[in-house]
Amino acid sequence: STFMIRVLPVDTSLGAEIFCTGVALQPKIAITSASCFRAGVRYAEILSGPDISFFNNNPRLGVVTEVYSHRAYEFGAPVNNGADLAIVHVDQQLVVPIVQPYVGDFSDIQTTLYRIGYSPNEDLEFRRQVSFGLNPVIAQDILSFSQMPSDNEPCLIQGGPVLALIDNQPSLIAVSSRGNESCTVGGNASLLKNSISFLNDAAMKVYQLKDGQQAQVQGGLNCSEAFKCYELAACLTY
Repeated sequence: STFMIRVLPVDTSLGAEIFCTGVALQPKIAITSASCFRAGVRYAEILSGPDISFFNNNPRLGVVTEVYSHRAYEFGAPVNNGADLAIVHVDQQLVVPIVQPYVGDFSDIQTTLYRIGYSPNEDLEFRRQVSFGLNPVIAQDILSFSQMPSDNEPCLIQGGPVLALIDNQPSLIAVSSRGNESCTVGGNASLLKNSISFLNDAAMKVYQLKDGQQAQVQGGLNCSEAFKCYELAACLTY
């Protein structure tokens, strides 16, 4: 049910592309971390598959049309403040399983948490990984993961869902924020239970954004035109 979101930012000082994990909440609505769009978004697309390689064609599920970031998220802050959440609208139905968000109190629920996300390697490829048996510290708005991630607990999986088996169904309880660039800090995740109004309003597009933020993707839906802005090679062919 997870997929990769490939973002071409407006501000390229952080890199020409940003890669995040996302999960579908409704057929044309996904959730990821707001930090994925910290440099703005000119164009973004959703790619599927257990492995994403830019030397091979990967199925494209859709193109992002609008992004609603949580108004409490601080784009310049280096640490997640519990609001690193973004609702993403796409141009067509996502052909993936839908995950139900869980916004109740799970502190007394005895269940295993697991986190899913794409982790990069040195060959411009990303592999979907699953971390089982997580034991995060639960704060008011966030889950804090290990300070020293193991091999099966990737750190750079911003946007990756944190799931819990509740009533034998996988339920989304939090969304991962990013770890640090040296991969020595496991990062944390924003809990959904305190952001119910944001989730509902952003899904219905009645969410009021901060001044200077735009929900509409600035580059429209033309990938090749977005790439021309960077003077880079043309888009992948699908």
